[in-house]
Amino acid sequence: MTRKEQPLEFGTAGVRAIMGDGPTRINRTTIARLALAIAQTAQDNSSFIVGYDARNNSREFAILISSVLLSRGHRISIIPEITVTPLLAWITKKKKADFGIMVTSSHNPHEYNGIKVFGSNGTQIVSPLDKDISNAMDSISWEEAETAGIQQGGHKEQFSSGVDTTTPEDINSYIHSALLPSLNPEREIIIAWTPLHGSAGKYFEKAFSKAGFTTTVPVQEEFEPDGNFPDLSAPNPENPDNLQKVLSLGNAISADLLLATDGDGDRVGAIIPAQFNSWQILNGNEIGALLTWYLLRELQCRNMLTGNEVIISTIVSTPLAQKIAKRFGVHYRETLTGFKWMAQAAEEEEKAGRIPLISFEESNGVAVSPFRDKDGLSALRLLSEAAAHEKEYGTGLFGMQQEIAHCCGLHLEETHEIFFEGSNSLQQMESTLNTIRNNMPKAVAGQNVTTWRDLLLQSHWSHNMNQSFQELPAQNLLKFFLEDGSWFALRPSGTEPKLKIYLGVVVPVESEFTSTWEKALHLLHTLSQEVIQSLKI
Repeated sequence: MTRKEQPLEFGTAGVRAIMGDGPTRINRTTIARLALAIAQTAQDNSSFIVGYDARNNSREFAILISSVLLSRGHRISIIPEITVTPLLAWITKKKKADFGIMVTSSHNPHEYNGIKVFGSNGTQIVSPLDKDISNAMDSISWEEAETAGIQQGGHKEQFSSGVDTTTPEDINSYIHSALLPSLNPEREIIIAWTPLHGSAGKYFEKAFSKAGFTTTVPVQEEFEPDGNFPDLSAPNPENPDNLQKVLSLGNAISADLLLATDGDGDRVGAIIPAQFNSWQILNGNEIGALLTWYLLRELQCRNMLTGNEVIISTIVSTPLAQKIAKRFGVHYRETLTGFKWMAQAAEEEEKAGRIPLISFEESNGVAVSPFRDKDGLSALRLLSEAAAHEKEYGTGLFGMQQEIAHCCGLHLEETHEIFFEGSNSLQQMESTLNTIRNNMPKAVAGQNVTTWRDLLLQSHWSHNMNQSFQELPAQNLLKFFLEDGSWFALRPSGTEPKLKIYLGVVVPVESEFTSTWEKALHLLHTLSQEVIQSLKI
């Protein structure tokens, strides 16, 4: 790496990159540069909560950030132990701090680290604040950041003299909040779970014990935090390869539910018993749909639904969320991808007098009220309650899936990633999207395209009519709807040179459920192949 290369930039509420030397990597100088930019952007004497996860160098970077902020006259409170991102967000809001800063790279491989920045409401920051920090970063030279990184060397004696720390009561308040809401008392299930060597182990254990789940068995070799994440490609529960040990444990103890959290405890994974003594690994859409259905159904059974509730999801997540909301007579709100947008929408909905009940996205993130940002503990606690209740009075979560499908149709979705390599990889990706944008397909997989949306140009085409729309902010995203209800969307990653392809199908349940499932799988596979081939991706 050379200093002439494009330096690390402030992206989706923070920065994230591989650790190493140079301006394009995460290291003491790039961390100091970000800390200086935040210090410069914040008002004088601002208050900060700083936390760090189990990744290599996370504590060192947290101390460096705190030292830089202290040297610029700001007030610091640090969470004095390895923690999870949702706790940092929660305490930032609870203590009414101006900012929360979390050192984490979430579910990325062990070579990565990064920073997430939260506002005083406990949500990831959005414009114009993120742009202000980005502009401030641009104004700070490499030499200035390097000097700050050396001067604020993280001397623990000097550092600790001006820093408050969070208390056990602060942490307990987060644990208590993760137990809400609770709609049913059943807890008699056997749960196998894993934090994937991340930060959530002891928080999960404490929360589930307080919630009354007495039979929770962790994967012991993945329980302790380890920044190297041994035997894992990444601490990501979205990847089935990372769930093999919890699957083995689940079989060994005849578990009713298998659970996982990612490296910093904000994303979730779940595996449920399915037909013929098999297991079904749930994706983020399926987890979100089950939780949404459970919440609305149980509230309706208790005559507690007001119709003023709102379900929030993203433009690339399952359309089933909107159908479930309509089924129960509540509001639905669609946002851009990313929880910072859903959190902002929840704040707006609440100010308008509505009740944000649950937000979820396809990438295994869920926020259950009262949380705004995604939170693994509260989501998995509620899913476990639903599993226990369905075991007692129904046919398990797989039975609930069938209940949803009979009502709203069977929805299946998947995501693909196309990587672009070489020095001009970003340009290649942009060129690919622009080629598609300039030659919109009329049919895919034997189905006519009935509607498409171009969020970059804020254009909506349907029934041979082209209209402008501004319901969502501009973003480089294309979405297509087919005449049989299938859909797909294309979006470049915000952090890597890869194109993300989201696809979904919907099939009415007209006969036996297994045959419907097999039909939907076939349609999804065909759609996936056709999209990639017909668009020449």
